[in-house]
Amino acid sequence: MSIKWEVTYFTIGATDLTLFANGRMQVAANILIKAVNPADNKPYTLTASDLGKIELVDYYNTGTKLGGGWTYTATENEFAHSMPGSKSSPNEGHEPLNNQAKKYWVSTTKIESKSIGARIPQPNGRWINTHSDDFDSHINLRGTQPVHYNTDNTNLKRDDTANGGSGFVIWDQDNYYLTSKNNNHAFKKAELHGYRNENYKIEGMRWSIGYWRDGVTNYIHYFWEMGTQKRVKAGLTHYEDGRPFEWPAAVDITVRENRQALCFTRLRITSLLSPYSNNWVFNSWFRIFDIYGNTGDFSVNHNERNLISIKNRGTSALGESEPNCEDEVVHLGEKIPEGDASDIPESA
Repeated sequence: MSIKWEVTYFTIGATDLTLFANGRMQVAANILIKAVNPADNKPYTLTASDLGKIELVDYYNTGTKLGGGWTYTATENEFAHSMPGSKSSPNEGHEPLNNQAKKYWVSTTKIESKSIGARIPQPNGRWINTHSDDFDSHINLRGTQPVHYNTDNTNLKRDDTANGGSGFVIWDQDNYYLTSKNNNHAFKKAELHGYRNENYKIEGMRWSIGYWRDGVTNYIHYFWEMGTQKRVKAGLTHYEDGRPFEWPAAVDITVRENRQALCFTRLRITSLLSPYSNNWVFNSWFRIFDIYGNTGDFSVNHNERNLISIKNRGTSALGESEPNCEDEVVHLGEKIPEGDASDIPESA
């Protein structure tokens, strides 16, 4: 026989009350509850299943779960939970002896204020909520306009990163870094589309998004997953079937020197031969996320193969974007003519 229990204390509070209405930023709703066994009036410890039945509701309409563009989950995500420069409110409620707690993470896509309460069903079938004569508390959350990133509020900076080489392999590397113009809105991650993936058989061409050959000079464009600084092998290392290239033209380069920026690389490197018969490029694009879950979508441009630029890609602030065929490589022009060793310069 299941034990009957009744709620004797029930409150909801929060420390962060404002969030970007991007559907990803979360703020915590902290629920405190205490129950007793009515048979002997002794404290009763609610099970995880009991606590999981707690629901968030509109404070002024406690009969239905929270909705209308407002969602909640027990799972915390990776984005920041406090607005830039914000000071937390002390509205967490007094914690009574023998209380238990349940935390939900609330998100919204609505630019509005919302008063939120909580409710729980007792074993006797009665719903207890925080807008009643017995218990009365709520949190007032405010969804604010999300940031939509575009070329006006971002910077793409080119660095003359490194160069070197000898013999038949002369190389030059430029890294590009995309950052937010707002120092309080550092970028956190990016979703990349349209590139040679991490399992591509030509090791030095993994993460590449475009390739051009002019005589003995190869121009290779890359973008990289965001993260800490690392060294990667870039260039022509294998044939497309995975066989090692007899005349490798590759170099270990440093990328991702700024972990709060998206990194691109333009590598110019000479080689006697190429594993490709055509120049090619992807319709590459990416979605950038800041630490609060705000996003922007951009397409990658290749300016005369030696430069990289970006342009805005049509999206909403919620990250909705039209589908495309970015994973299909586009072959450019006629078959690549082979160069001659005499075309290779003596220095970078």
